[in-house]
Amino acid sequence: MYDFLNNFHRRMEKLSYSFLIDHKVSTLTAYKDYFSAMDLINLVYSLMCFVLDRSLKDEECTLNQMASLVEELASRYYERKLSEQEAYDITHFIVYKILRNDGKPFVFTTIDYATGEKKIFDFHLLQQKTSRLDHNKSTFMLTREGYRLILGALEVDEKTQIDINQMILELSLKRKNFSQGLSAVENLNNLITAQINVIKN
Repeated sequence: MYDFLNNFHRRMEKLSYSFLIDHKVSTLTAYKDYFSAMDLINLVYSLMCFVLDRSLKDEECTLNQMASLVEELASRYYERKLSEQEAYDITHFIVYKILRNDGKPFVFTTIDYATGEKKIFDFHLLQQKTSRLDHNKSTFMLTREGYRLILGALEVDEKTQIDINQMILELSLKRKNFSQGLSAVENLNNLITAQINVIKN
């Protein structure tokens, strides 16, 4: 057994979230005339950030609200003038076909190298509930995996940079890679100095 493959299946579980979104975007052909695959991926994650923001404020997040955001982003940043109906249809497609995977869980298979067993992960990124304000409408929120995907892309990284550099330092010293270890020490010094300045301010 290779040490560097310890808990490989757990690493792949987290990486699978973004892979499955990208895979859905690349295989579905709807709205390719409106947006490139890259732009559509950006819109998908923009909507997830919007859902995150509404969830953290304990505010409902409806398709109409998301469609308004898509319409504004398309016009301002993607040089696409969408009608209200087009924005709604694209949003509906992103939410139900991509993020909700037609209501079915995403399924990802990987290997636990320690046991040789296949590991199957199934999850949703977005959950749908009936609106408290209007029982004829739905509101959307991130699942635990959705939070892990979005927060792990920025917020967790900002909070754990010091821990990551400590980890790189420990692993580098264990493998006798002293130049990499020195680089980690310099990064740690810069991060700690920045934190001290933040506290002083």
